[in-house]
Amino acid sequence: MKKLFMKDAYTFNVGGILARIAHRPCTLRVLAGRAWVTSEGDSNDHLLPSCQRLMLNPDQLVVIEADAAGCQIEIACVNNRSLLTFILWCVINGLRQPFYLTPGDVL
Repeated sequence: MKKLFMKDAYTFNVGGILARIAHRPCTLRVLAGRAWVTSEGDSNDHLLPSCQRLMLNPDQLVVIEADAAGCQIEIACVNNRSLLTFILWCVINGLRQPFYLTPGDVL
C-alpha cells in the first residue's frame, strides 16, 4: 500500500538554509530548535519554535533557515494519487455491503 503522506526530515546547523518548492500541500513541523520560514506570496515571515507547524502552499518557493542554535524540521506532503486511491477504495467497499430493506421501503 502506498503512503498517504510523504515525509522528509532535515537537520540544520547554525545558519543552515533550505530552499524548496512544494508541488503538493505540505505541513512543516519544527522538531527541535527554531526555524525562520519565508514563503513566496506570504507577506509575513514566520519564526517557528519547537513543536509548531506551518501549512505550505503548493507551487510556491519556501526558504527555511535555522535560528541561532540550529534546528530539525519535518515536512509532510499529501500524496494525492494515494489519497484518491484510498477514497475510491472506501467508496467501493461501501458499495459491496449487503443491502437490507427496512419496513416501509418501496422498490
